[in-house]
Amino acid sequence: MKYSQFLEFEKWKNALQEADEYQPAEAEKKSEEKKDPDALDTKKGNIITKRGRMRSSLNKQAKKLQDGINQNVANKFLKPIKDIKIKVYQKMAEVGKGKQPKEIVGALKADLQNIQKIQQRQMAQIEKYAQNTIDTNTKKINGVIEKKGLKDTTVADLQSYWGLLTTQIMMNLLQKIAVQDDNVIAEVIKDQDILKAAKQINAALNKPQKQKEKELQGQIEKLKGEIKAKDEAIEKAEKEKKTGTETPAEPEKDKETK
Repeated sequence: MKYSQFLEFEKWKNALQEADEYQPAEAEKKSEEKKDPDALDTKKGNIITKRGRMRSSLNKQAKKLQDGINQNVANKFLKPIKDIKIKVYQKMAEVGKGKQPKEIVGALKADLQNIQKIQQRQMAQIEKYAQNTIDTNTKKINGVIEKKGLKDTTVADLQSYWGLLTTQIMMNLLQKIAVQDDNVIAEVIKDQDILKAAKQINAALNKPQKQKEKELQGQIEKLKGEIKAKDEAIEKAEKEKKTGTETPAEPEKDKETK
C-alpha cells in the first residue's frame, strides 16, 4: 500500500471507528422514513398563462428524466456495490456477534477497504453519468423555452425553475441509493445488534454522499428563494397591469422583450 493510500485509509478508518457514536436524532430518522426519494417539490403551473403551461410541462419532463436516470443507474452502476456489500454484510453477520462497530472494522479491515475503493469509483461514475444526462436535457429544454417568444423575465424564471428540478433529481438519486443500501443490509443481517452496528459502519462509508446531499440541499433552498422572488415580481407586475397602476415605462419595456 502506498503511503498516500495508507493515509487515506487511516482517515476513513477513523471515521468508521467513531461510527458507534453515530445516532441520528429521532425526528431525523422519522423524516427519512417518510420521505419518498422519488418525490419532486414542484409548483403547479397555471394553464391560463404560457409560463404556467411551461411549468407543468417542465414538471412532466423532470419526472421522466428522473425515472430514466434512476433506472439506468440501477441497471449499470449499482450492482458492483450491492454485490460486494452483500458478501461483507454476510461476514458481519458471522463475526459481529457481541462486537462494537470499531471491533467489526478491525476484523473486516481488508473487506471494508475494498468496499470503499469500489464505492468511490462507482459513485463517481454515477454522478458523472447523471450530471451529463441532466446537462444534455437542460440544453434541449433551454432551447425550447427560448423559442416560445416569452419575455426575458419569464425565460429566466423558467430556466431557474428547471435548475431547481434538476438539482432535486440529483439529490433524490443519492437519497434513493442510500435507502436501497440500508434495505440491502436489513435483508442480509437479522441480528438487531449486528444490524445496528452494520448501519453505523455503512453511515460512515456513505459520509461523502451525505455531504454531497447537504450541499445540494443548500443549492435547492437558494434556488427556491430566487424563484419565489421572481414569482412575486412577475405577479406584482401582472397585478399592476390589470389595475392600471404600472408606470408608463413598463408597457414599452414589455413590448421590447417579447
